[in-house]
Amino acid sequence: MGREAKNARIEEDSTSLRGQLRRSVSRSGISAIQHPIRRKVAEFCKSPKLELLLGVIISSNMVIVILETDATADNQMAPMWMRVLNLVFLVVYSIEAAVKIYAWRWRYFQDYWNLLDFTVVLLDVALTVTGLFQLSGSGVSMLRIFRMGKMARIFRVLRQIWELKMLLPLR
Repeated sequence: MGREAKNARIEEDSTSLRGQLRRSVSRSGISAIQHPIRRKVAEFCKSPKLELLLGVIISSNMVIVILETDATADNQMAPMWMRVLNLVFLVVYSIEAAVKIYAWRWRYFQDYWNLLDFTVVLLDVALTVTGLFQLSGSGVSMLRIFRMGKMARIFRVLRQIWELKMLLPLR
């Protein structure tokens, strides 16, 4: 097979993948939403700019989790700025989940990534509340296990990067 034939095959495959991705976005339920405001909110939630922003936020959160784990390795408290940033991240993730639930209603829970995000946010809220009231006896070990779950969100970012790469034309 010649170089031109290989390039044509690669172009055909990438065009096919781009079409599949577009169809999967159109099947994501946006067109099924009847309410105009909820439809606009759903379109906003699926926008590449918001996905990129959330990817940057998740990546930043991962860096903070790593720094916090290192800082608390000696069973000391994390610095105040890390705790404040974690609360800011929690607020952002809570707003993201609430907005998506508003837009998609019960369809939100049909996506496994949304389920992962929702579970992480719910656990983070629970651990934050128990930490505020000093209700957890084994809080440090539970918190370390939970941090590993929070880092699973980075896989969502990696998936989005791959999808964006597939949408870009080949040179």
